[in-house]
Amino acid sequence: MEQETLLLKFGKLRIWSNGSQRAPHKPLLVLYVLGRILRGDFAPVAYNEVDRDVRRLLQDFGPRRKSDHPELPFWHLQSDGLWQLSEEGRELEVEGQLSRKMLLDRGITGHFSTPILEALIENPSWALEIVGILLESHFPPTLHQEIMLAVGIREELPDTPSKEFGKASRRDPEFRGRILRAYGYGCAVCGFSVRLGNTPVGLEAAHIRWHQAGGPDSEINGMALCSLHHKLFDRGAFTLDDSYRINVSDEVNGNGAEEVLWDYHQKIVRTPRHESLYPAQDYIDWHVREVFHGL
Repeated sequence: MEQETLLLKFGKLRIWSNGSQRAPHKPLLVLYVLGRILRGDFAPVAYNEVDRDVRRLLQDFGPRRKSDHPELPFWHLQSDGLWQLSEEGRELEVEGQLSRKMLLDRGITGHFSTPILEALIENPSWALEIVGILLESHFPPTLHQEIMLAVGIREELPDTPSKEFGKASRRDPEFRGRILRAYGYGCAVCGFSVRLGNTPVGLEAAHIRWHQAGGPDSEINGMALCSLHHKLFDRGAFTLDDSYRINVSDEVNGNGAEEVLWDYHQKIVRTPRHESLYPAQDYIDWHVREVFHGL
């Protein structure tokens, strides 16, 4: 299989869509399987392992839902033409509706199709390119390293992932500068504003609604955050309410949690001088619904 054909297949995964809801199920499943392949495990993946491991990935990096369904990407990835299911070494034949119970009871396994698996075994660097494409297309950069570690990938990604094969849109190179100016070159949460000479260090422009989820590169969809609070915001450790107060997730705990987050709970974030640049409520609502790890 040609490299370009392979990258296009993975870069154009068919993702379930319902308004602005996130659905990272297929990308997380594929990243999980690629992690196994890069560790030298080429065997079919039993659904009982996916049920445990991908469920944990969905809980950590997916939106909060009443229940998680790793059986859905395990089944529906077949429609992308790169995934096959087997029962006792034979192609799966299903009578009736798909169910998690059926996948568990019958010991169903999944694997990439033979041409794809052979190409990845022969060219491990292609697997890393796919990892880069999926991360760039579906998750903000603040989460990339954590996701890679969670799926057991220790290798360095290519310096320039092939963005033309994924779904990530072009970013505005002026976004960071506009956001930092709007917030007076200080973190909206803690006020961090260290400079090296005239250059801000450790200060970043955070999207409220992720760029990967269609969030625009505009001031009303951004905040200046230090690198630590940026990662915590993208991870769902805190969010904002409709009065721009910080709401910290009840799941936040551990050494440093008080001074890093809980000391700011229910305090109003620093906002731009001009009210027209304040974060838009629609984007805050998206973050609360699709990212925040809380009620």
